[in-house]
Amino acid sequence: MTETKNRAHYLGRVVGRFYKPAFSLAAVAAVLWALQVIGWDKVGLAFASVGVAGAALLLLTGLLENLFDAAALAVGLRARVGFLRVLAISCTGALVNMLALSEMGEVTKGAMLRKHTDTADAVTATVVWNYAFKITRPGAALLAVALGFVLPTVIQRQELWLALLACVLAFLPFVILWVLLRRGMMELGARFIKLIRLAGQSPEALLEKAKGMDHQIQVYWRERPGAFAAVFGYQFLARLASWAGVWAACVLVGLPYSFATCAVVYGATSVAAIAVMIFPTRIGVTEGAGALVFSLLGLDGGMGLVVNILLRLKAVASNALALVFRT
Repeated sequence: MTETKNRAHYLGRVVGRFYKPAFSLAAVAAVLWALQVIGWDKVGLAFASVGVAGAALLLLTGLLENLFDAAALAVGLRARVGFLRVLAISCTGALVNMLALSEMGEVTKGAMLRKHTDTADAVTATVVWNYAFKITRPGAALLAVALGFVLPTVIQRQELWLALLACVLAFLPFVILWVLLRRGMMELGARFIKLIRLAGQSPEALLEKAKGMDHQIQVYWRERPGAFAAVFGYQFLARLASWAGVWAACVLVGLPYSFATCAVVYGATSVAAIAVMIFPTRIGVTEGAGALVFSLLGLDGGMGLVVNILLRLKAVASNALALVFRT
């Protein structure tokens, strides 16, 4: 029996070692195949239409997003750490999140911050930052989609309602878990976690993690309400910069979309990006999900893929630039 378990454990480790690279290669290959279907001439013209000035504008939106995210992390720290150093740490975490499993970027940020402050401060600041991100991202998406109901857009009402529902559902797991934890309904909390089965982890482990996070946030809110509010404020500004990046990318590739249409696209793709966090990598998967969102909204799915590739390049370039401040 023991030998069988050891073999199963060894096989699981071997599969786990090759699963992520294989999945990543498959995702990238699928994107390349989709570009081939769209036509390389059409793709080339779209990228050429961006131009140097357009690329600089996209990069600027990425830099603004990174600066606001870093400001949210810096203000959350009790210790005084140089802003450029925090910026480099924040961008390193973002790059890790593009390549690694969900939350690995936050672990990386916490580990790097520990070199400049104590462990408790690094962990708490990272937890509060992550908590704000999980709320402001679907919050900004919800606001963006809501604009589609009041401003002119080519997206039909049925698709708008579906996008709005997706934004609301993006909030739901965190709201339900927060209520259960706050009311001390731990057994129901464990059942809920088992139901959604996040990241394949055990309900007990996730529940303990959620309890610890909830306790840290409550203590932080009582002790530093101003800093807590500032973290949310900077995070929301970062999401607005990301929103501006989507609008700029759509305009630069020549898509004749109104501001409201680009806003709905931003909201729906943000929710899609949250949904694909269950996969072992985001490169290729996020771009494919973005193209699918365009199609579901009744827009050009092929150009949606091009837009999302542009946004990926923008994110990689803007985050990589900040690494020069890493020490």
